[in-house]
Amino acid sequence: TLPNGWTVSSAVRQGNGGSVVQFSSSEIREANAHPRIIYWPTTPWENPGSVANDFAKAGPKPTTPAEIDAWLRKRLQGRIEGTAKETNGDNMTKVQGYVSSVINEHHALTVTGSYTRSGKSWGQIITLVYSAKVIATCQLRVPADKLDAIRPSFERLADTIRLP
Repeated sequence: TLPNGWTVSSAVRQGNGGSVVQFSSSEIREANAHPRIIYWPTTPWENPGSVANDFAKAGPKPTTPAEIDAWLRKRLQGRIEGTAKETNGDNMTKVQGYVSSVINEHHALTVTGSYTRSGKSWGQIITLVYSAKVIATCQLRVPADKLDAIRPSFERLADTIRLP
């Protein structure tokens, strides 16, 4: 169930087996924020040309809680470094911190940071939620001055993620 006042604004199934779901609410529209959840299958883990192959870049498929936590951190760090280089600063370039958690019985890791796009400062939150079959990426981009105000609502959205 979505947080009160939230709706799905679009949902697209990708050719790689993943899905992108974008969300909206009056609070989100007023803040000019961009929340979405991307779901990716994790099998097969190593399959050239599939999104799951990107997962293998962060190491072998984790099985223990400690391996999952370490893998999530490595995956987020690689994503931050790689996208910053590819987009000339349009993605997170200044990491403010990582927080481990459990969302509906699945290990999760959240990173908060900021970046500059077209001379404007933006805040970003990315939460990865891991299951053996699916990984969910819950992501928010918002003007930096509105990040703290929108964070509680975004965290409620991340808490709705249900994975097999």
